[in-house]
Amino acid sequence: MQAMLQDLRYAVRQIEKSPAFAITVVATLALGIGANTAVFSVMNAVLLRMLPVHEPKQLFYLTHADMPAGVGNIDDSRYTYGINVYDRLKQDHSVFSDVIAYAPLSENKTAVRFADAVEEIEADEVSGSFFSTLGVRMAAGQPFTSADEDHHSQLAVISYAYWTRRFNRDPNLIGKPIFVNGVPFTVIGVSAPSFYGVESGGSATDLWLPLQNRPELNAWGVPATELNTLYSSPNWWSLRLMARLRDGVTEQQALARMNPLFDHAAYETTGVEDRKNGPKLKLTLVPAQGLGTSSDQYRDPLRVLMGMVVLVLVIACVNIIMLLVARSSAREREFALRLALGAGRGPLFRQLLAESSILVIAGSSLGWFFAVQATRLLAIWSGLQVSLSPDMPVFLFALAVSAFSALLFGLAPLRTAASAKVGLVLKSSGMQTTSNRERMLTGKVLVAVQMAFCVVLLFACGLLVRSLRNYRNVDLGMRAESVLAVGIHPVGAPEYVRSLAFYTQLTERLQALPGVKSVTLAELRPGTGWSDNAPLTIDGHLYPWDNARNMLRSNRVGPDFFTTLGIPVVAGRDIRPSDTQTAQRVVVVNQTLVDRYLKGTSPLGHTVGDASHVATIVGVTRDSKYASSDEDPMPMIWGSYQQQKVIQNMDVEIRAAGDPISLLPAVRSIVRDLDPDSPLDKPQLLETGFEQTYLMPALFARLAIFFGALAATLVAVGLYGALAYRVSRRTIEIGVRMALGAARAEVLWMIVRESLYLVLAGLLAGLPLAWLTSRLMASMLFRLSPHDSFSFAAAALGTLLVSLAAALIPARRAASIEPMRALRAE
Repeated sequence: MQAMLQDLRYAVRQIEKSPAFAITVVATLALGIGANTAVFSVMNAVLLRMLPVHEPKQLFYLTHADMPAGVGNIDDSRYTYGINVYDRLKQDHSVFSDVIAYAPLSENKTAVRFADAVEEIEADEVSGSFFSTLGVRMAAGQPFTSADEDHHSQLAVISYAYWTRRFNRDPNLIGKPIFVNGVPFTVIGVSAPSFYGVESGGSATDLWLPLQNRPELNAWGVPATELNTLYSSPNWWSLRLMARLRDGVTEQQALARMNPLFDHAAYETTGVEDRKNGPKLKLTLVPAQGLGTSSDQYRDPLRVLMGMVVLVLVIACVNIIMLLVARSSAREREFALRLALGAGRGPLFRQLLAESSILVIAGSSLGWFFAVQATRLLAIWSGLQVSLSPDMPVFLFALAVSAFSALLFGLAPLRTAASAKVGLVLKSSGMQTTSNRERMLTGKVLVAVQMAFCVVLLFACGLLVRSLRNYRNVDLGMRAESVLAVGIHPVGAPEYVRSLAFYTQLTERLQALPGVKSVTLAELRPGTGWSDNAPLTIDGHLYPWDNARNMLRSNRVGPDFFTTLGIPVVAGRDIRPSDTQTAQRVVVVNQTLVDRYLKGTSPLGHTVGDASHVATIVGVTRDSKYASSDEDPMPMIWGSYQQQKVIQNMDVEIRAAGDPISLLPAVRSIVRDLDPDSPLDKPQLLETGFEQTYLMPALFARLAIFFGALAATLVAVGLYGALAYRVSRRTIEIGVRMALGAARAEVLWMIVRESLYLVLAGLLAGLPLAWLTSRLMASMLFRLSPHDSFSFAAAALGTLLVSLAAALIPARRAASIEPMRALRAE
């Protein structure tokens, strides 16, 4: 113990003698470990972290690939189920101890009022056994019971985060009323602090209600009709399901038992013919960890990003190793003296390990601070509402990386220290030591490896940046840059006459505002990712679902919708104010529907929809983006919102002559006059909504730029350090060369040429490596080949320029050496 403390004290004194060296090592290591810890923390939260519930490994999301014909759904068709399926699966306890259901109360946010304050929050309706099945304890109050689901009780549980944010953890909140879409509910509980809900995709839920049968609280905020209410429409699939496995039951056993039951329940309400001709339905169990069913879309990008930061860490470690080796070479006389006095390799290694441990502890501590700050920024930039902060697994990861680094940095200079010649003690200057060719070769190999990894990082960076450029250059098929979109949802039951009067008055008053060109409405705002999907029926013919290949998207919109959004109508007309309930039901279709199903005929006059909802095609529009910027064209129809039986949750789109955002105060004033309880939902430019659909690719591209720049900087520092060290060791040689007639330009070229050889070696290794690894990035690219030649050329050129810039400083220093001064130094 005494020897260890003595080694630590001596190590501190040695580090204090070289503050510039210590700062360089600590900063380099902090960047490398900090970047790895931050990205691993995000990967842990998105892919690995289990839900903060009891026995989370027994919990699974239920998904499926196919649906019966004649079934409609909302959200992704793979994740939703009808009430009949839920009831049948819940009743069977042979393999699942319980099945729970949940559905958002709105596609965006839900209006709530407490006292006189109105706001919009994330709210779900859930099974009565939701909290008990998950094993979530209450921070205050009590959870729901199964009876609350059966009676559709007007009770509410709020999240701990919402309780803190909105009510400052007021214990007297329990028992008080809160109004959800105008309906009073009594707050009976507050969930545990760590529980943020079960919504996939990183959304945190603020409030939960038992499953409801009230029209104003229909699942997903969809207007309640005979075709799409939770309890009255078993063929409208809107519930997401989770299940808990019984003890001792495997996933395979559960699927073997539940798949036949699911297949029977799914077809039970559609008819015998549908089951006879439809696909065989099967469930899939997705573990309740990370972002649940949304984890897959992040898996490959995060793995690529993790690979990038690992390469950055390797480059940083190589830099530090070269610095340590160079420093140990300068300390050869010290090591020789210690060996002459009888010290063995053990004490030398212990001493070097002590020095490296101090540097690693400092670098790791600073890196942890960087990681904490970086994860906070990443949470803001990504829009994820789950915590990305480092936790215990992330801490253990950082600790393991740090311990490995300390050991590596302790071993790296050991060979130099242990092989120091005792005869150096008798020499007056360390400058008399001769360069070891093997050591120099090792240094060159390390620099070439750095450059190879730099090529890979710059290539990956180039691919992601060019892919982001393709996203930004997508033709949306509309002029979205001057359109303001605002969600305006009157609170209360969606009574037709009242809603129609509200939206008619609203659009008329908005149209009268100065600077407004045109105003329209849409039930589903373009660019939000949401779509209303159903089987396709044209002229009375129902097309098979065929794994969603014949899926039809639909939206309900107001008059002049296509004029306001700038979507060209290529045949027929736009939606008109005269398209009311008393007029013939009409729709406008897109060009894709015509090309696939009505090619060679005039589409005008054909009908879409089943016998009870037939609508005549009166217009054809050019294809335009709807849910996201990167989607492929799909068959779609737009109907008049006035011809629906229920009007609810409309968004207003306003085309402005000037800056659309400047209209917001006037819009708020008009809405306040018409309905003081209606907040504005997510006001933004329509163009901004589409930009947010590629938020993650943009974030990954920006991170790639940062990591690529960091790698290039570290490579430049490494090459500069290696060449500067070699120049200092060859001062006498260079002096002799110049004394014998070598020109300064020749000396300059000699050093630059050496760096070019290293660049060539790095390119020869890095370009094939980049080619081999590029296929891992294919799923992250948009309209770009993973073997993009421009990105290859840019990576090679970037590495070359960085290397030349790093080589010029030591090369000019070598060319400026005075021969006589160098010879006198000898």
